[in-house]
Amino acid sequence: MRPPALWPVVLLMFLAGGLRVWHSLDMAASPLFAEPHMDGLYHLEWARAVAGGEPFPVDLSDGTPVPFFRAPLYPWLLGLVLRLSGENLLIPRLLQALLGALTTGLTWWVGRKAFGHRTGLLAAALAATHWVLIAFDGELLIPTLLVPLLLLAIGLTLDLGAQRSGAPVPRGRALGAGLAWGLAALARPNALLFVPFLLGWLLVTKGRRARAAVLALAFGTLLPILPITAINAARGDQVIVSSQAGVNLWIGNHPDSDGSTAWVPGTRGDWWGGYADAITQAQEAEGRPLLSSEVSRHYAARAWRAICADPGRALSHTLWKLRLFWMDWELGNNLELRFFVERFTTATRLLPLAFSILAPLGLLGLILGARRELFPLWGFVPVYCLSVVAFFVCARFRVPVLPPLMILAAHGVFALIDYARAGARLRLVACLAFVLAGALGASRVPFSSAASRANGLWMLGIAEARAGDTHAAQSLLAESIDLWPDSPLARRSHGITLLALGRLAEAESELGVALRLDPTDFETLDALTGIHIKKGRWNLAQELAQRSSNLRPDLPRAHYNLGRCALEAGQIENSLAAFERALAVEPAHFNAAFARARVLDTVDEGEAALAAWEQVLELGLQAASDALLLEAAAEYRRALLESGRAGELQALLRDLEPRLGNTAEYARWRANRNP
Repeated sequence: MRPPALWPVVLLMFLAGGLRVWHSLDMAASPLFAEPHMDGLYHLEWARAVAGGEPFPVDLSDGTPVPFFRAPLYPWLLGLVLRLSGENLLIPRLLQALLGALTTGLTWWVGRKAFGHRTGLLAAALAATHWVLIAFDGELLIPTLLVPLLLLAIGLTLDLGAQRSGAPVPRGRALGAGLAWGLAALARPNALLFVPFLLGWLLVTKGRRARAAVLALAFGTLLPILPITAINAARGDQVIVSSQAGVNLWIGNHPDSDGSTAWVPGTRGDWWGGYADAITQAQEAEGRPLLSSEVSRHYAARAWRAICADPGRALSHTLWKLRLFWMDWELGNNLELRFFVERFTTATRLLPLAFSILAPLGLLGLILGARRELFPLWGFVPVYCLSVVAFFVCARFRVPVLPPLMILAAHGVFALIDYARAGARLRLVACLAFVLAGALGASRVPFSSAASRANGLWMLGIAEARAGDTHAAQSLLAESIDLWPDSPLARRSHGITLLALGRLAEAESELGVALRLDPTDFETLDALTGIHIKKGRWNLAQELAQRSSNLRPDLPRAHYNLGRCALEAGQIENSLAAFERALAVEPAHFNAAFARARVLDTVDEGEAALAAWEQVLELGLQAASDALLLEAAAEYRRALLESGRAGELQALLRDLEPRLGNTAEYARWRANRNP
């Protein structure tokens, strides 16, 4: 038989790459393109550390390397790109467009292996043009690498089931398939959950002839993973790949979980704040410092206790997450995908294929094509689905199932065509009814799209604020509130933006609404405390700062504000204690160190005050603005002179010169080193 012509596949791969390049060029207009947030920012920070030859992640308290919280393969690849190409973030996205083209080719390859050339071509066309795959190939997120690795693993594993009856399963192919599954696990570890099913499938279908292949598949899977396990062991802990599983299990199964929001209750909303707070919560609950694996086990145990305490609620919640997984909406805890695509890109506006069509066609193809030898393809869909539903559901977790569904959907389409040609009306009607029912079910989204648009506007507003365009941020956040008035997050962000614009009365009103919507939001409490301090309402400021401190004893700013209030009330000892508590939580808190030094000066502590000013200067040299550094240097200089240590001024001037050598104040000090 003549091999199929490959030129249509090549054209589809060029189309896939072109659409992805077009999308990325369009998305460059978004402020999140150059300054991603949440997971994209985390991956970028990791990649920058890799490019600079620095360890990542590190302990937040002492900077020592710790085991991987997240699988390292994608950030390592991104770091290599940054090292070779610099900080232009368009370049990795253009390379990811090539990965998208490869995904298209691999989709054809797997589809052809399973169902033939025509099915592979249709599936490849869907992969090339599907807006969700295009959008994710433009983000600094894991799916762009995970998807082709999974397709490669599925395709190589299909070869193991295709061996003729009685023939031994080739160990070399099994080893290659295992390597692909192991690499996929280094992108996202839940890929490992499918491997035991594959080992069982081989033993059941091939019997004793497959024993060597089973061992080769298992060994191949472990081969890429073992070096990562060794790195984690060298960093002081027993973690196979990453330590995030327990936290994610708690996120998706705690009593207040909505099944999709990636948030640990009681933690800050930013990535690093939430990460640090989750560790602190676990350590406080256990009453001791914890290793990364122990933090994971702590949250896993909490999740299982919650499930066992109310199994009825847990079952209902799992069914809810199952519905979210098969619903025609891209749940974005990193990015409101539909909002940003519709707002910034033209590349995907003529690509209307909806998940509500793809899903039922894919499930139809699964039912019709569920042959034993094809288990690596169709079996992946339910197993992977359950591996996501066990934790929490979001768009970036669902993406890897799309290409297998496309292959199965293409098989379903051609089955319908074949039934129509053969006059099999009963089968045709039954299949069409199945697809129609599935489409109607998937298209029923249990929430308003306005909430998603409001969240997208909030994300865009935060990005504009970070980029320094406070006026644009305020306008976007106000628009977000118009769509979703009861969002405490949008209200708080809008209030803080108004505060930055100097619109104090409006900011206070907005933050007041945010606090009524969420009385436990310590960031809102902190912002309102600052307003009361500015307006001299010290009693109200102290009340809010105390509430914030009670909610989060590990927040340094709450202690700092309490110290300011106590100082205003003349409670010197209380203020000093509060500033020291702030420094105990965050030793680099410049404002707390500055205030503490001034208090020690007030009570005439002599050497203690001088040592405190020296600490302030050290912190200022690391992080403070030039204006604050000048103020700290002036106080330290005064303290040196008053203590009769004028001889140390030369060393002080030498330390300050790199930062303040061009200032008039520094020049005056150089000209007159003594009083």
